[in-house]
Amino acid sequence: MIGLVLVGAGHVASAVAADARLEPDIRLEPGLLPLAPGSATEPTHPPVEIDWSTSLRGSYIKDRDGERFELQAVPRGTLDYQGRRGTLSASGEVTITRQEHEDPQIGAFDIGISGAYALADQTSAEGAASFTMTNPEATIRDIADTTADPADTISGTVLGSVTRQFGKLSVSAEGGAERTVYGETRLADGTNELNGDRNLWSVEGGLRVSYALTPILDVFARGGANRDYFDHPRPENGQFANATGTSFSVGVLGNWDGWMQAEASVGYGKRNFDAIAFEDAESLLYSARLTFNPYEPLTFSAGVDNSFGLPTSDSDATSTVTTNAYADLTYTANSWLRLRAAADVYRTRTMAEDETEKGYGYGVGADYLLNTHTQLTADYGYARAETAGEPAEDRHRVTFGVTLAR
Repeated sequence: MIGLVLVGAGHVASAVAADARLEPDIRLEPGLLPLAPGSATEPTHPPVEIDWSTSLRGSYIKDRDGERFELQAVPRGTLDYQGRRGTLSASGEVTITRQEHEDPQIGAFDIGISGAYALADQTSAEGAASFTMTNPEATIRDIADTTADPADTISGTVLGSVTRQFGKLSVSAEGGAERTVYGETRLADGTNELNGDRNLWSVEGGLRVSYALTPILDVFARGGANRDYFDHPRPENGQFANATGTSFSVGVLGNWDGWMQAEASVGYGKRNFDAIAFEDAESLLYSARLTFNPYEPLTFSAGVDNSFGLPTSDSDATSTVTTNAYADLTYTANSWLRLRAAADVYRTRTMAEDETEKGYGYGVGADYLLNTHTQLTADYGYARAETAGEPAEDRHRVTFGVTLAR
């Protein structure tokens, strides 16, 4: 009897094992435990996306130098990586310009990389690095009459921040460094002017604290400091223009479900020089921005800010304060036509020398999507600049272009 039971049990076990081999393993079902290799829900898109485009533009320009034509070619490439805990983006762009009756020149070269990483559930880090080269001769024509070829500029920047969330309170520590180098300026009389006294290292750091008052409104405070180290002393007095800048601001920002975003802040900034030969500078700092998207096709943005800056290489000033206001409007009529309009006004005051430059501009444009790889563009822009002691500069520019994308 026992033997019969054992034999029967063996047959039952064999049958169960055979049935188990025929049934699918529920552990490999989508949504249960690890996914089966090649299952329908496993991501199949590559983690890295590479894209490129080339823009070809032709412009008609009219200003105080007369009328002329300009051609530009702007190749651009991007790389984007999407990971589970972080993202990484890189881009590069070259602007090749040919002015009428002149050889082609590289007007600008930009390359940058940025990324973000979730260090923990409530902690994240962000970083960015960029390298830029600009050639003013290839990009502007309203240079001083005494200058034949303005100085090229090369700059590199590294920025980083770490943010920690404590419930409704958020704390961010920020830091960065920048290197700026100016080339020689060729004057109209054929001589070269060195700009080594403008070359500098800049380092900065800051702390930002924000608190969510409501799901819509946040308040924040930010304090920061920066330090400038110049390579050589200024030729007019033999002193280095090394300086320390400090700033503090408080503000409020709001986000109404994405259809409207607003931010406003006010603060105070000061720039103290090591050498008494240079006059310290201080100013009220403020900023306000608004983005309005009442419905998907229409986007309006506007802003105003007042900020410190460094003068260009052809100025003997040591600090500038610039007030700028702008407005942009974009309307997407349909899947193939987008209309654009923009306007801005600015005023720059050089500290110590008390010189003022001001101006304004406006423009309209349209983008027409010919197909998935080709876009046509048309733009008109007007700009006016007024500098103390010099005649006003008016410029009209009409541009047509085509962008070819991968």
